[in-house]
Amino acid sequence: MTVSCSSSLIANFKLDDDFDSETRDLFVMVDNPEKHTSTLESYITFRINTKTTREEFDTHEYCVRRRYNDFVWLRQRLEDGYPTHLVPPLPAKHSLRRLDRFSSEFLRVRQQALQKFLTRIADHPVLSFDKHFHVFLTAKAWEFNAHKKKGQGLISRVTNSLHNISASYMMKNRPPEFAAMHDYVQSFGDKLASVDRITQRILREQSGK
Repeated sequence: MTVSCSSSLIANFKLDDDFDSETRDLFVMVDNPEKHTSTLESYITFRINTKTTREEFDTHEYCVRRRYNDFVWLRQRLEDGYPTHLVPPLPAKHSLRRLDRFSSEFLRVRQQALQKFLTRIADHPVLSFDKHFHVFLTAKAWEFNAHKKKGQGLISRVTNSLHNISASYMMKNRPPEFAAMHDYVQSFGDKLASVDRITQRILREQSGK
């Protein structure tokens, strides 16, 4: 299958946005980047707002703050737990080297990429029900840090670091054709997730009759 053919398939495979939004029961919004400075480092956190009607959540709305490393942790947990699923990618930690990582332009681009990452997980029929994703969206800072430390020994931390370095290298050096095909697979997966949500909604409505 050629890249142009893949693009054509994506263009032809569309769903009504309004109808699709009615099937969603989990909405996540990334915004409000904020700089934090301590004696050891300076870093940025993003506000994560969540609205849901799912029964496994204690309330319908949550608001937490997470930094980039927290997103990396979440993606690693999903990759470890679901090796047969395509986990959405994250932007490289320093992909925009020409920009100051605290500049408004850098933060705008990063916020958009993190939003896309969480939206794809929230729309996924399997990944969105993962316990680590649930904690990521709902836990207070101290609870989240305690959860992350569970099972994170030295070997695990070294493995994660090597994985992140390798992933960053591959993202920078892969041919354009592979990048286009990767985007196609991601988009096609999003559409399949939408179809699954619609199917589940129809089944629920039929079972309620």
